[in-house]
Amino acid sequence: MRYRPKLAGTAIEGTVILLAVGASAAAAYLQGQDTNWDLRNYHYYAGYAFLHRPPHYDFAPAQVQSFFNPLVHVPSYLALSHLSGRAAALLFGAVQGLNLWLVFRIAMQVLREIPRPIRLAVSLSSAAAAFWGAAGLAELGTTLGDNLVSIPVLAALSLLLGALRGSEGEGNRSVLAAGILAGLAAGLKLTTMIYAAPLLAAFFAASVLGGRGLRKCVLLGAGMAAGFAVAYGHWGMSLWREYGNPVFPYLNDLFRSEYYPPENPVDIRFLPRNLSQKLFYPFYFATLNDWVSEERFRDPRMAACYVLALLVAVAAAVRFLAKVVRGERPGPADRGGEIPFFVFIFATGSYACWQAMFSIYRYAVLLEYVAPVFLGLSLLLLFRNGRAAGIAAIGLHAVLCAAVVPLSFGRRPFADGYLQVEAPALPGLGEAVILMAGTGAHSYLVPSFPRGTRFVRVESNMHAPGFNPQLEGKIRGILAGYGAGQTWTFVPQGEDYGDTAAAAAFYGVIPDESDCREIRARPQSPGRLCGSVKGLSAAQVEKRAAVLREPRFADPGDIRLRCESKEVSAGKDSMVFIVENLDARAIDLYYTIDGKKMPPVRNWRLRDGRASVLVGRDTTRGLYRIIGIRDSQAPGVNLWLRTDLSVRVH
Repeated sequence: MRYRPKLAGTAIEGTVILLAVGASAAAAYLQGQDTNWDLRNYHYYAGYAFLHRPPHYDFAPAQVQSFFNPLVHVPSYLALSHLSGRAAALLFGAVQGLNLWLVFRIAMQVLREIPRPIRLAVSLSSAAAAFWGAAGLAELGTTLGDNLVSIPVLAALSLLLGALRGSEGEGNRSVLAAGILAGLAAGLKLTTMIYAAPLLAAFFAASVLGGRGLRKCVLLGAGMAAGFAVAYGHWGMSLWREYGNPVFPYLNDLFRSEYYPPENPVDIRFLPRNLSQKLFYPFYFATLNDWVSEERFRDPRMAACYVLALLVAVAAAVRFLAKVVRGERPGPADRGGEIPFFVFIFATGSYACWQAMFSIYRYAVLLEYVAPVFLGLSLLLLFRNGRAAGIAAIGLHAVLCAAVVPLSFGRRPFADGYLQVEAPALPGLGEAVILMAGTGAHSYLVPSFPRGTRFVRVESNMHAPGFNPQLEGKIRGILAGYGAGQTWTFVPQGEDYGDTAAAAAFYGVIPDESDCREIRARPQSPGRLCGSVKGLSAAQVEKRAAVLREPRFADPGDIRLRCESKEVSAGKDSMVFIVENLDARAIDLYYTIDGKKMPPVRNWRLRDGRASVLVGRDTTRGLYRIIGIRDSQAPGVNLWLRTDLSVRVH
């Protein structure tokens, strides 16, 4: 008889796992085939390159993302290359459904003060609300990875909650395992560091509050270090050997690799623009918005967490003062002790790290998962009545889910042969080099070419011809090993031949537009493969290259560019431009700093004709002069609309 509750709990968990996995797989399937930009830009290529090419054999075919740890993308490459699109989506969705089961487990652990029948209902409600999130729902069946590395972090969170429930001598293995899991997640995808550090800090604080020793904290930290070394050590060492920076090109203000400027090239487009946003950013997500994502969405759960967290803090302060007035000794919270403390520090610390470092919404998918549990705990601490708190939590989950408008990262009906292309039948292609230019997502082409074919990106979202002598020397060194008959240039579909030719010409390669072969694929060709002009002397090559490289300017007509402020402060202000009479979603900027030409800024997003980007602390000070703009989607032959606008950065 005494084993029945345990058996019943096991049966319930088994049922929850089946429901979570099944619902996630079905949702992934119903949304269609994943076509997200990152999949085409680097997810598919990264897994292939890890398995089939020496490290850094190609040069940046996936742009800056070529330098991310490829290990996390090996499973998705294998699935997409060996399974049908439908089967891959079902598999991805099923695995990602484990997040929902873990949310259920965490809710059951955290909400113990709620009577079991209602706690079970609230935990199921938490899992359902976690499922119906703006980022979580959109990522089901995709290769984006945020809802894959979230699984070990949630598992670590569950293990640590169990360890906090036990005595000082219990749970050492669980704590060590939790650390290893969190470290593995951070190593597989570095953006997950925003959860690993708060997890350690929260466990330390809860241990101190509960009067425990620090042995488990040391175990947790050691486990994190070990897990990170296993997941990232091999890749960090290869980057160190090749570029002198284990996270190249990031944190180069610290590591000072000669191959990149001494700066940290993080994406600052989505960071808060002003003090109001820094303080109240979650309320911006409660309305239909694109403040923290390139696509519009709505999810009010973080705003609800914000409000309830403030109410809990006020209530805790009032209770603390009341105890002081009564002459009682203040201690841990009356209900839950260190558990609420642990959850609150982890959640708020993770949010603070996310906002300060990225503010890219899909990186917060784990917070989206944890939010329903956080809301239930907050209501429990406020009401101090388990039954009332549980019923209120279920109602709040339903209301919040009803308001969600999910993100969309790109879907299409399932079709065989997606990402599969037919390389042109060319003699010696396996001993050739192919130049790539522009910022398009095309590295998915690489696995369909012979394994010996080498791909070299001469222009990308991290470098442009003429601005990085060290990287240019590396590129020239690779190209020097190939003759004209072995050198080809990829010209993307829909992009002008002249732009690609201008980038290739910088390295002495003149693409021959009369010698191009179509690359076949479904549903349309990604572009052409063009040979090189042969028989030109070095002087003739340089003369043609100089013509191709030189930017051209056109009369802007009635298109105008204005700036909201002519002077801004680095690390404090935003640079805001207003574009008039140009129907575009994003613009490129051609500019100088103190008279020195700089690489063009690509894809500066427009919102109602305004482009706003926070000026980071690492931004170069000086006089910025904008001398040309163009529509990012229709650049033309190195053609810019002439402007003359100056902004000084202090």
